[in-house]
Amino acid sequence: LTLQVVVDEESRFLQRCGAPLNNALLREGRDAALMSGVPAKFVLLDDVLDERAPEASVYLFLNAFRLSREERGRLQERFAQEKAAVIWLYAPGYLDEQAGVNQIAETTRIAVAPFSKPERAGSRMSIDGVWIRQNETFGYRGVLSPLVYINDGEADVIAVFEGSGKPSAAFKTIQTGWTSVLIADSNCLTAYAACDIVIPLTVIEELDGLKSRPDDVGRAARAALRHLEEIRLRAG
Repeated sequence: LTLQVVVDEESRFLQRCGAPLNNALLREGRDAALMSGVPAKFVLLDDVLDERAPEASVYLFLNAFRLSREERGRLQERFAQEKAAVIWLYAPGYLDEQAGVNQIAETTRIAVAPFSKPERAGSRMSIDGVWIRQNETFGYRGVLSPLVYINDGEADVIAVFEGSGKPSAAFKTIQTGWTSVLIADSNCLTAYAACDIVIPLTVIEELDGLKSRPDDVGRAARAALRHLEEIRLRAG
């Protein structure tokens, strides 16, 4: 099992660098991937699209806000070939030639609907999980716009927004053979409190090999290594 964490450099230009959402998606999403207990590789979206990135059994898309129709098709064809499970955070594919929540549905193959006004995020689990129990809360607590909820009768709901009770996370097996997991709340991957986390040596070696890259992947690797070293020093 390999977790391939995908970062989109182009979408970074569409976010304010100091915005809390940016931190929730990229920094906390990265940390959660490293704490998942499985080997994690960090790659760019362009490398996945152009098939320079290796095959993976699980993908985690942290900030794939901007995807064209052609790019969505190429990704989904790859997922089908690899029979992969794909985790999408917040609003994947929201931007193409113009913004639209219908493009989130086209990207994830999970039907969604927008809230009519800016809503406060924050979710609670609908089922028991390995790291988090039913009715435990998690996620970004700020007001987000756009914010969508899952409106798909064929998807299995795993979490709901605290305020509205509408589905915030769900998974669905796609007919072509891959599994789509949409997490409309932005940082529910960070709910690992009270857990013993094991980081395999292969993850550290992967980060060490990536830290010299001049792009977002390299910056994320360097930041992750610093964060892990801080944890190690605090633990003695």
